[in-house]
Amino acid sequence: MSNYRRALVPGATYFFTVTLEDRTSELLVREIEILREAYAATVRTHPFQTIAICVMPEHLHSIRREMVGNKLPTLRGLFDSERGRAGRA
Repeated sequence: MSNYRRALVPGATYFFTVTLEDRTSELLVREIEILREAYAATVRTHPFQTIAICVMPEHLHSIRREMVGNKLPTLRGLFDSERGRAGRA
């Protein structure tokens, strides 16, 4: 995994790209309901404003505004957890 340097500025707006390791996968659109649940859970625990999001079969882009004093959340862990609960891991 890459180790990017980011300026963590409270209230800043960020552009994210999240990519699956398997670039031929259709997991994100096939499991869109689970992705939605994981995304909503992430927002509940680490509030941020979603300005835009685009979900494609193997990656997603989002533009988010972080709330003051918030840390960047990890969507992947919640997505994996939700898939496991649904018996799809």
